[in-house]
Amino acid sequence: MVFSVEDGVHPNACSFHGTGTNGHAVILTHGLSGSLFHYREMAADLLASGFTVYGLRLPGHGTHPDDLLDIRCEDYQESADSLVEQVLQTSESVSFIGGSLGGNVLLHFASRHANNPRLHRIVIVDAPILVPGAWWYRPILPLIRRVSPYYQKPWARKDRTDGEYFTEHGSYRYMPIIAVEEFYRFIDDFTRPVLSQITQPVLIIQSRRDNVILPKSAKYLQSHLTNTHVELRWVESGEHVPFLNLPASFRETIVRFLEKDLY
Repeated sequence: MVFSVEDGVHPNACSFHGTGTNGHAVILTHGLSGSLFHYREMAADLLASGFTVYGLRLPGHGTHPDDLLDIRCEDYQESADSLVEQVLQTSESVSFIGGSLGGNVLLHFASRHANNPRLHRIVIVDAPILVPGAWWYRPILPLIRRVSPYYQKPWARKDRTDGEYFTEHGSYRYMPIIAVEEFYRFIDDFTRPVLSQITQPVLIIQSRRDNVILPKSAKYLQSHLTNTHVELRWVESGEHVPFLNLPASFRETIVRFLEKDLY
């Protein structure tokens, strides 16, 4: 694989590309405050199976949390649009793998291109729909932002400093509250309303003890993706988007799912 050299972007968070042999492509992308570092092993498995792979670094990520201050839902949408257009210039089809918010971004793209036969299949891992406590704290986020403009992830390991988190993976331990507000806006305005419009087959992978979202998000997605074939697989994990510790058997499941009906 070739890892992009992008000004100001941590090497572990940069975009990547690998050219396969079967003529079909897979785009992988991460969640809010996350990093493409977690997807490299999955991408390597796909590349070994013949797929061309692309890592989509979402806007405002891999640099500094302040770079999320001006990022809006539409920016995430446009980044996916741009890469898919590029990929389809050289590939017969494209499939998606999205973790957390990245899954929502790719589902939204699919909803707007439901009749495109070159959009093949979608894998979403721990895609957020239902988040613990959101019912009470989401409405007051604008007020909280006036007092404390940043949010520190409570599930981040307490024995690591912000610098260690970024140095290791290129991900953020804290982020602007405005980015969290946009996260919820993407769920409400760009995900929930469009699920019934998606026609590509979807594989949902959900951590059974997810420490960020409610695992029943997966059941919500399964019941609202009403116009396509849906498979749901559970991972016995307490992590959110556990790609670094995803069993090889699950990565194999993803590869086989994406290979279906290609030829």
